[in-house]
Amino acid sequence: MSTISTPDDRHGAANLASYVQGTQCVRLRDCRSALPIIYRLLALFLAFAVAAPVLLAQDSDHDRDANHGQDPAIGSWVVHVHLTNFTPTPPFPLPFDFDNLAALVADGINIGVAPAAGGGTGLGVWKKVGNRMYDTKLVSFNPDGTIDTVLGDKLMLNQQGNEMTGSFTGFDTDPTSGKVIDQFSGTVIIDRMTTPF
Repeated sequence: MSTISTPDDRHGAANLASYVQGTQCVRLRDCRSALPIIYRLLALFLAFAVAAPVLLAQDSDHDRDANHGQDPAIGSWVVHVHLTNFTPTPPFPLPFDFDNLAALVADGINIGVAPAAGGGTGLGVWKKVGNRMYDTKLVSFNPDGTIDTVLGDKLMLNQQGNEMTGSFTGFDTDPTSGKVIDQFSGTVIIDRMTTPF
């Protein structure tokens, strides 16, 4: 049996040629240029293999369970507004009830959407002021261009972590003069959004 000692060994080269007959011969240089592509594909597959279980882990109630030790107020909420006072007298009867949507984000950011008011979006802040007690501030632009500011005062989160209650005050200002146009207040019951839908 012969062995290949050098690439110039014709006898060994003939044996090698008969061994790989019917297969495609690939040069070593071509394999080396393909290695970066193979490494990238392996990294991509590894990313998918790790990311999928992490993203799908604890698939119960993401909004409530995803806090992982963060403040229990963090999450998405349906805000049931009960407006009881409005000065000057509004063009609608009081009390007036409507719903808004809110999201309290980990870094103290408050995002609100008012579908009843034409879908306007407000941005603001929130902070913990006591045991399961929170203050909020939300600023939005009304369809008529006025600026709406709403302050939630000492909103209490229940022990189950699925409902907040409290009072709010607010005012609208003229965007050009900064003058307060109206003032309002009332109460809220705020329910956590959960799954299943």
